[in-house]
Amino acid sequence: MDADRIMEIVNGLDHETYESMGKVIFGHEMWIENASEDQGRFSADLMYGHNMVSDGTAPREYVNPVVLDSEGNPIPSEVSEIRNGYRISFEGNGRMPYTMYVESLPVTWNHINDGTWRAGLKRDFSDVKSSASYHMCAKAVFADSAPSATEQTLLEIISDRPCLEEGCGVGFRVLYEGRPLSGKEMKAFCRGTGREAYGRTDDAGEVSFRIDHAGEWMFLMRHRDSDKFVEDEFDETVLITTLVMRS
Repeated sequence: MDADRIMEIVNGLDHETYESMGKVIFGHEMWIENASEDQGRFSADLMYGHNMVSDGTAPREYVNPVVLDSEGNPIPSEVSEIRNGYRISFEGNGRMPYTMYVESLPVTWNHINDGTWRAGLKRDFSDVKSSASYHMCAKAVFADSAPSATEQTLLEIISDRPCLEEGCGVGFRVLYEGRPLSGKEMKAFCRGTGREAYGRTDDAGEVSFRIDHAGEWMFLMRHRDSDKFVEDEFDETVLITTLVMRS
């Protein structure tokens, strides 16, 4: 989808949704929760907000799911609206684990000198302080006995376990453009307690956390790349990826 069509979608939003989508600047993200299976049919819910609390519903055009089996083959999926989000469902093909990704449209947000934020290309405004193209990705894995090693998105989070276990540790490998991303902070958020924990990736792009509470956990990476810019369009690219797992 080209930039003009993306901006047509964003600028066509109602005021409340526009303001909500703009909060990606300050820390909002997409995530996939409630992953479940029923007689070979799998589903999960895509939400938008912060720390697993929804804040409005992302536009339908933001929802472009990709589901892959263990061999990297695509599996068709269906999207339906639910309260504050979307349910994505698919039929399994027997080759688990399945990995679900949802990537948002890349939207440029500009910090205007008067302190406000506006969506659009940098050249469309005369008084821009800074601008960035924001890319969100939400990931979930439907696993049996093996973790998913699938790599699909620019900023990738790969777990060393198929699921979490209370009282045990879990390790992650973080890749950016297929290479280990070192020295970057990952956030772990436990929905059951509302607590946040932080870890920093080592030279191999690896980081680990101890799971001290049952329930859903969201692991989040946010990375700024100042080398990815387009003159007169945006100054840098910001990528936000989440992976939700359950213990």
